[in-house]
Amino acid sequence: MARINLLLIFLTLGFLSACTPKVPDQTVQNAGEVRITPDYIDVTIPYNIAPLDFRVMEPADRIRAVIRSEQGRQMVLRGRHKNIDIPAKAWRKLLEQNKGKDLYIDIYTHHDGHWTQFRPVCNHIAAEAVDPWLSYRLIEAGYTSYGATGLFQRNLETFDERLVYSNAIASDNGRTQAVGGHAVRQHNGAEWLFQVRDEDAGLMLVNHDDIRKIEVMADSLGGTLMFAAYHPTLPLIAFSVNHNMQVLHSTLHERTDIIDFASDLVLYDMQRQKLSYILRTEDRFETQPVWSPDGAKLFYCSAACPEWNDSVSINAQLNMAYNEIRYDLHAISYDAGQGRFGAVDTVFRFTRGNVSAAFPNLSPDGRYMLVSMARYGSFPGLQHISDIYLLDLETRDIAPLDPVNGNYADGFASWSSDGRWIVVSSCRDDGQYARPYIAYFDTGGKVRKPFLLPQRRQMEHVTRLASYNTPTFMRSPFTISPRQLYRKISGPADVFIAPADQE
Repeated sequence: MARINLLLIFLTLGFLSACTPKVPDQTVQNAGEVRITPDYIDVTIPYNIAPLDFRVMEPADRIRAVIRSEQGRQMVLRGRHKNIDIPAKAWRKLLEQNKGKDLYIDIYTHHDGHWTQFRPVCNHIAAEAVDPWLSYRLIEAGYTSYGATGLFQRNLETFDERLVYSNAIASDNGRTQAVGGHAVRQHNGAEWLFQVRDEDAGLMLVNHDDIRKIEVMADSLGGTLMFAAYHPTLPLIAFSVNHNMQVLHSTLHERTDIIDFASDLVLYDMQRQKLSYILRTEDRFETQPVWSPDGAKLFYCSAACPEWNDSVSINAQLNMAYNEIRYDLHAISYDAGQGRFGAVDTVFRFTRGNVSAAFPNLSPDGRYMLVSMARYGSFPGLQHISDIYLLDLETRDIAPLDPVNGNYADGFASWSSDGRWIVVSSCRDDGQYARPYIAYFDTGGKVRKPFLLPQRRQMEHVTRLASYNTPTFMRSPFTISPRQLYRKISGPADVFIAPADQE
């Protein structure tokens, strides 16, 4: 019996030895940089990020990859169809052991009878973690009818992606819906909102396990609640009310635009269940509000309204003037004690440079603002080229957020809860679909090269023909199920509100 057990041990050890890939001992050195996709080279990553699986784009019939750092056990991996799949447990342990240190990847390719070793890939492991969740809408391209839209959340520490709500649920029940924008309060997945349009339309407010459906009298608004911003401490939400119109193009890279015909700002008091106007002007558009971290200012984008000619159709005028509508960055003060808004201030005149500002987003310390800049309008993600800029509110210096910006549209950017990470919705890969890129922002105000959201299947971003809209970091996940949301959405509203002038 002892001989049998000893034989089994030797057989097991021999099997494991045969299955464990080895580092090639005879190689040809290649001083060049290896080609891999996604481009996980010279990036800074959080120590709690999911494995950065990649594909080697060099000629090879066999591949080895060695992942190592100063501390811990190195990983020796065998490529499968040129793909390197990294074991999650060993990856997480190696990164946690080497916070603040460099991470190296040695890549060997076998081709034409010999092994080639490339220059090591060097990345950096940040000492700071990233918020573990990311929420976003996935929107399929569509121009004349509602395509598939859904709100999703992704665990950044794993590859777990969960559906929050999709209009496909309504379609399965014979109803037509569009899933509108969402907002999260202070990066906390327990308190958030999103909007449903068309059938069963309403504003859905979630606070832990409580779901409330708010129905707004749209006729009295003259538009739709679109962009939302939670006050950091008070039960208040600022919204822009937008009456949008679609402009279709016949060019290859720009096929459609969304242009404001009218837009104002309103404030919803969740305790008093009251909606009131913040700004309601005839000569300007106001949109995309965001609160300062102390709640004393509300920033927003503002554009001069074109002079409409009553004898010409609005559609015809928009098609002629859409590329002349440009937005500056404004702010209006707020006195929490009095519950009143005060004077309007022009923070930065982007229109002086014949460009337009959109989607302002403040860092948690209130010093820096991310702004998407395009040639015109307030939807830069729909244009062929747009960039993210960083505005220092202390010095009023502004500069493009390189190297975050790609060759195509970078339409939206937002901060992590600690201000060390930025997520950008970028079309840099193909000029058509926006995908989330994450970049490290250091304490000196410098940004590092971004990396693409990792996926277990390396071709996932290529085969998923949808754009990631308004990606938002979260410290905790949404806990309400899609079926719970649908039951509430398909039922009657809890509150009916109409706007009133500010008291």
